[in-house]
Amino acid sequence: MGSPLERGSSFRPADVAIPFHPDEPSHPEKPSHPDPDPAPLRETVLEPAHGSVLGLDLGDARIGVAISDPDRRLAVPVGTIHVGQPPGELFAVAALARERGATLIVLGLPLSLRGERGESAVHAESFAQALRNVVDVPVELHDERLSTVEAERALAAAGTRGRERRRVVDAAAAAVILQSWLDGQQSNG
Repeated sequence: MGSPLERGSSFRPADVAIPFHPDEPSHPEKPSHPDPDPAPLRETVLEPAHGSVLGLDLGDARIGVAISDPDRRLAVPVGTIHVGQPPGELFAVAALARERGATLIVLGLPLSLRGERGESAVHAESFAQALRNVVDVPVELHDERLSTVEAERALAAAGTRGRERRRVVDAAAAAVILQSWLDGQQSNG
């Protein structure tokens, strides 16, 4: 069976068509309003300090994917998973984590610039909880403020334009999120 992601350097989206809809009965209840007292970004999870980390940027149409080296120093974009019918995208992420030997998954948490949780952050938290039910590695949320903006700027500076940029920005944003998490681990450890 093929990879959940198309292979190659073009970072084309995968054939996997799988959406996540927290409003559906098989998923955790979605709060109707943001929690005024947001939970900490990091959960207390015993995780190995070594091994590849899978980074995810959850979007409406695609999930950007990045992976770190086993020493957790560098994040590189891998590709994207199409958002389609649930729970297939969760299984695609789980298969990719197994295929890449990930020991941890880091999912971007889109807080507002003021650090508040809106609808997108609640959606990411629900996705993370659902993902925890299908993977055998820890799933951690990480503040992703401005990650897509940073990825867009880097791609523009590299001369990537139009359709090509739209195709790779999600994976590049996942790499920005994961690199931020990796850098935080280096400074804390």
